[in-house]
Amino acid sequence: MTAAFHRLAELQDRVVRAVMDACPHEWDYFVIAFERDRVEGDMVDDSLSVTFRKGADSWERSGWLMPYPCFLEFDALHDAMWASESQRWRSCLLEIDDVGKYRFTFSDDPPLRLSYVFNDESQLRNYTPRPLE
Repeated sequence: MTAAFHRLAELQDRVVRAVMDACPHEWDYFVIAFERDRVEGDMVDDSLSVTFRKGADSWERSGWLMPYPCFLEFDALHDAMWASESQRWRSCLLEIDDVGKYRFTFSDDPPLRLSYVFNDESQLRNYTPRPLE
């Protein structure tokens, strides 16, 4: 594996550690929808963070505001991946389970919330935790 691959894996680990350490309450599953793009000439970030607790028959959702240091970790990951034209993204979905497994899903499609789209998808209203492999 290349040095660049190891660097990106390290940056992903730093993002995961930062958000796990920053969450103010207990959780069984965690999801962050992070967006970064140019809006009217300025680079802008947006995040939507939701934690889940296992209930008797369903998941209980709770939102929280991601602190600034976590934004910096996402920005560092974005910038490192953006430098490689084959790994560019403007939207990232990070999922973390209670044993520390995680999954990043990246997209270079126009970010929804930064494009002023506030529908169920952009707000994660229908999101349900799923097993991480």
